Amino acid sequence: MPASFPLLFGLAALFLKAPKKTEPVALLSSSKPFLALLAPMIVFIAALAFSGCVTSFSQPLRPVSKIAVGPLNGPGAPDLERELAKKFPGRIDSADLILSGTLSFDYQTKTGQESVLPPNSESQAYPLTVVEAELSFDWRLKASSGAEIKTGLVRDQFSQVAGGFLLSLGKSPEKVLSQDETLKKMIPALAFQIAEEIGPAFDASDLESGDNEISHRALQSAASNDWDGAAALWRELLALNPEYAAANYNLGVYYERLGRLEEAHTYYRRAFITFPGPRYRLPLTRVTDALDRLGRPAKRDSLR
Repeated sequence: MPASFPLLFGLAALFLKAPKKTEPVALLSSSKPFLALLAPMIVFIAALAFSGCVTSFSQPLRPVSKIAVGPLNGPGAPDLERELAKKFPGRIDSADLILSGTLSFDYQTKTGQESVLPPNSESQAYPLTVVEAELSFDWRLKASSGAEIKTGLVRDQFSQVAGGFLLSLGKSPEKVLSQDETLKKMIPALAFQIAEEIGPAFDASDLESGDNEISHRALQSAASNDWDGAAALWRELLALNPEYAAANYNLGVYYERLGRLEEAHTYYRRAFITFPGPRYRLPLTRVTDALDRLGRPAKRDSLR
């Protein structure tokens, strides 16, 4: 209940506590100054109370601050730690999950010449340099207890072509990025992909409760970190009623927690179709956007 409700009820009770034997006309006449002050206050407090109710139902799931960035190894580790700390601002001593991993970086340059045949002229050769690089992060997400939650591998590639045909157009030679410059350039994009791949950190408090025994058992399983057992119970509920929104939503959380965004999208969408509203629209939009940014558009009927 929003904190403004008790005050609202108190003011209403004060207003209604009038002598019953007072004549209606006299009461109305004597209350005009009081009503003139009270009415705007009631309207304002009621608006605040309603706003609090709406907010409590439309809040997104808890942010990723429950994840903290632990020790990273490999080339560019300090830079990646700084970038990831912006996306996962939790502290190691208080976070639920710790992100760690190892970076690998491959940088190669190739030099040569590119032949260009200008109109009405002989072929001319121009110096050409090609840079190709790949940066990968083998990551793992562990609970504060040390239990491994999930793992993954994220890669980003970069290429640069300097010289060659562009020189024939009279353009100034482009500076070839060094190994360190290339690594620093690739770090922000890799951090973005890691955040998209991991997604929010969920626990049992993010789940929808049900009004039946199977739902209660599923929540107890998730609270005990037996998410596979909970998922089996939610599927059991959907076998009885495929449109059970809470079970569809909870399976969406289960799959998003594993980083299986396509499956999460399908179940979130089913929950939203049954009950359109902010509670189910927000996670559906989050996963849809994540899939688009990863270049993996959602298949709307992938589980049919």
